[in-house]
Amino acid sequence: MNVSTFPVFPAVRHARLSPSHAQALLGHAPPQIIHTMWCGDDVSDAVISVDGPGGRLDDVRVVLPFVPQSYVAVPLRDARRLGVTGALPATTAGAPGCTLRGPAGVVVLAAGVVAADHVVLPPGDDATVMVDVFVDGDRPRLLRRVPVARGASARLFVSDDGSSDFGATARARLA
Repeated sequence: MNVSTFPVFPAVRHARLSPSHAQALLGHAPPQIIHTMWCGDDVSDAVISVDGPGGRLDDVRVVLPFVPQSYVAVPLRDARRLGVTGALPATTAGAPGCTLRGPAGVVVLAAGVVAADHVVLPPGDDATVMVDVFVDGDRPRLLRRVPVARGASARLFVSDDGSSDFGATARARLA
């Protein structure tokens, strides 16, 4: 894989919805953008609840744009609150299911709880689902078995409970 170093961003729990799920959960009024995140995604004013096999998360923010397949990205501590155990994938393939609740309705996802902590790598060896990543920042560290998602440019998302350890100028590379 031809990736040298890439930026590190904090990862927070959020929901990405398909257009049909957004309408079912939020009704006909489209969500309004309240600000653009550091990674370029837009945060909306819409919030939903997520039910898992053992618990609920309230006030999960909907992030735009809409996507073809709905999912909820959560840090490990929130996955445990939902009652989800084991490693979470970075994509919906093999992900546990959940129920989404919005002001206008309910949607059940057969697969939809994914890891907020993940590395995005350019298309390539699509069989790779976990990698080790070295983060060079204020407190350098090796992260083992980080879930992989595919995208246009490489970047690492680390949950908000661990990202502050790295500092604002942290860079990552594959170990």
